Amino acid sequence: MRINHLAIAVKDIAQARDMWSKLLKMNPPEIHVLEERGVKACPFYTENVLLEIVEPIDESSPVWKFVHEKGGGLHHIAIESDDIEADIELGKANGFRFIGDSPVDGLDNSKIIFFHPKSVGILLELVQPS
Repeated sequence: MRINHLAIAVKDIAQARDMWSKLLKMNPPEIHVLEERGVKACPFYTENVLLEIVEPIDESSPVWKFVHEKGGGLHHIAIESDDIEADIELGKANGFRFIGDSPVDGLDNSKIIFFHPKSVGILLELVQPS
């Protein structure tokens, strides 16, 4: 497995996109609205890892509480899977807990599921790219 992306939660995605564009010397990427995930996402594809900036859409978003309590910051780390269903089963067999029972749609038609933070100590996402 390898690191797929790092997600940074922010209050203002447009402002963060402009700042990260300057820092990374990149053109500002498109902001995607992922209604079913409750976030806006802005992906920066760097040479070695995807940096995903996320902003909660509203209070129902799982990112909302994090941003409003902590002001934003590193939200989660995502590791890549070649077979997410098999890795979920292996994780469960090894005593890991997940948020939800099965993968859901993520950015760029990926399939994702989160490990429960109490299971691994941080918010960790498992992602199978499309």
